[in-house]
Amino acid sequence: MFTNCTDGSSDENLNCFNSEMMKHIQQYFRYPTEAMKNSIEGEVWIRFIIYKNGDVKNIKTVGPENGEALEEEAKRAVTKLSNFKPAKKRRKPISVKYGFLINFSLEE
Repeated sequence: MFTNCTDGSSDENLNCFNSEMMKHIQQYFRYPTEAMKNSIEGEVWIRFIIYKNGDVKNIKTVGPENGEALEEEAKRAVTKLSNFKPAKKRRKPISVKYGFLINFSLEE
């Protein structure tokens, strides 16, 4: 969890987490110049592990054909995430997988 997403119900905390994640991506993602020049658009699926110490590691992406620049930028934005409050199971911290889809489009 983001540190400010821990005071609600499970559903509220999850909604807060997803909202904060999207805010983070919007703040840190910069459309790559190469992708703009070549009119590269599409969806990038990004997934990673939030380890039991709160670190984000093992970032993986799958994007559109010729979308390597979008994938790399999505990875860069995710590496800017601060440590999380780790998930717990039976009151012990655990690692969890998280993933989401980013739709990148150039506006005319």
